[in-house]
Amino acid sequence: MVLFLDIEGTFPNAVTAQLLHNLRKRKVPEVYVLYISGMLTGWQIRLKFDDYTSAWFGLDNGICQSDPLSMLLYLYYNSDPLEVPKGQDKLGFGYVDKMALVAIAKGFGKAHRGVYHMMTQVRGAVEWSGAHNSQFEATKSVLVDFTRSKSKPHPPMVLSGVTLVLQPAHKFWEYCWTRNSAGTTRRAAL
Repeated sequence: MVLFLDIEGTFPNAVTAQLLHNLRKRKVPEVYVLYISGMLTGWQIRLKFDDYTSAWFGLDNGICQSDPLSMLLYLYYNSDPLEVPKGQDKLGFGYVDKMALVAIAKGFGKAHRGVYHMMTQVRGAVEWSGAHNSQFEATKSVLVDFTRSKSKPHPPMVLSGVTLVLQPAHKFWEYCWTRNSAGTTRRAAL
């Protein structure tokens, strides 16, 4: 059973203090952590629309999506929920705003409980979501059961008040990068 998750507002919602904590937790040398801290802190913004212009105010969240480091930084930022699965029957994987939690079991109920536990346990995905200002977009969450048996019932899962109805399939990524032997890269749709 796989629960596919989509993180809403990935780059603009990243909490700088949490990112710096995650970098230190993963033993990134302090000189780089300080560089990234300097790059992401001290920004100010003001809003202007119609005839209104606000006063300048501090901007303390966000990773600039156009920065070449943004993808790497977000991989550090969202790595905690991918470490939640423990044991041979659980797995977590993801890339930037997409995440999947996998539970392998002999029955659907047990597999669903395994994924539900990964989401709701202490320091699980739901707790990470709140602490990191990274909400899972419920309308884009997809539950897929993988089985050889077509006759067993597939119960839905309720997560944070949303009933996730089982889907027969799901496309995890929209595209990938390919490279040929000459070193030329291109974006390819999946």
